[in-house]
Amino acid sequence: MLATVESNGTSKITGLPWQDRRTFSVIGTKRLVSKVLCKRHNEALSPLDAEAGRLIGTIGHYDRGFNQEKPGAEITVMCGEELEKWMLKTTCGMVAAGQTARDGTSLNSDIPEAWVSILSGQTRWPALWGLYVAVPTDVVYHSVSFSFRPFTHPKTGQVLATEMILNGVTFYLVLGQPDAPSGWGIYRPRTLVFEQSAVEKFIEISWRDSRFSEYIRFSRVGKYDGPPPDWPLWAQEG
Repeated sequence: MLATVESNGTSKITGLPWQDRRTFSVIGTKRLVSKVLCKRHNEALSPLDAEAGRLIGTIGHYDRGFNQEKPGAEITVMCGEELEKWMLKTTCGMVAAGQTARDGTSLNSDIPEAWVSILSGQTRWPALWGLYVAVPTDVVYHSVSFSFRPFTHPKTGQVLATEMILNGVTFYLVLGQPDAPSGWGIYRPRTLVFEQSAVEKFIEISWRDSRFSEYIRFSRVGKYDGPPPDWPLWAQEG
């Protein structure tokens, strides 16, 4: 599931129960996930990994493209339903593998039947469950790393949402009825616009439901080398 953000079979990751609270580790991707579906369902869902890989790769490609002397406009079309299910598939794998924690303590690794039912296509997503993209309020730094953070019920420990930061862009998967949906960002955005000066590059996210038509704009203001300067020192050195 995490092959889309790995390099040479490893992923740079933080937020796991066995890690120090302020540590990034470069570890084998196979250690991070666990199969939660039968072989037939896993094979049926394998295209989700490819679609997520295209998303992550496109964000990086667009960022590098702006460094060219004469960058040009580009557009890439992706399937929103597949990206959303990839996030759920990844969350299921992380939970089942015991890779979710709160305050350093591992959480229950049981997968709710509702999640599996959605993955297998037996039931639809409940209203306002699913993919949200955070609206940037500050500078976003692109970097090849994967940050996974669960949001849990304070009493039961049930995972209610997960945060995944991919190439610096923050995505949320909400797995319950949110009290304030806008607090998570834009629900099922139609377009991500990456711009620099007058040049725009688009990621069009196709949804079967035409009501999802909002967009998010990312304005590029420069480039940098090395780890993102907004990371704390411990993360830059990890």
